[in-house]
Amino acid sequence: REKVISFDPENNKFTTNKGEHTYEYLVVAPGCKLRFDLIEGAQEALDDPDHPVVSIYREDYAYKTLRHREKFTKGTAIFHQPPFPIKCGGAPQKILYLSESRWRELGRRGNIDVQYYTAANVMFPPCEKYSKSLDKVRASLNIPVHYEHVLKAIDKNSREALFKNNATDEEYAVKYGNVVLVKV
Repeated sequence: REKVISFDPENNKFTTNKGEHTYEYLVVAPGCKLRFDLIEGAQEALDDPDHPVVSIYREDYAYKTLRHREKFTKGTAIFHQPPFPIKCGGAPQKILYLSESRWRELGRRGNIDVQYYTAANVMFPPCEKYSKSLDKVRASLNIPVHYEHVLKAIDKNSREALFKNNATDEEYAVKYGNVVLVKV
């Protein structure tokens, strides 16, 4: 394992903490670091196996997501897309549609209020074509969308998610039964 210190593309070189390297072609694929700590209270809620705040971005969290989705029978399910950049622009909606479909399959959808909160001002930035198409899918499934909303905090004890509406600067809490987080 080496840490890249600098790039010299004019000379096809890069330097790491262990020395200089040359290349003919270079593919750079920097990873993303999960930053659930940027949402106050999120890490504590995620790390509690019995608490219904989940994520799909670690193996143990993915299994937790499955367990909580299968036992969730009624209440408000919050799905959130944080501000970009994120690992995968489609991830928040993929888990949203998979969960909604599963609850419909189990006959529970009528008792589950599925809500989608996104920091963006469209369903899928920056592609207008996909955004319009996904908005139709969302609407057909009766899933309300809350644009320009950033999740600021999770209050595990009161089961409230604190959001800030970036369009109005208003902050408010939403009671939840289940929260799916995506954060880098």
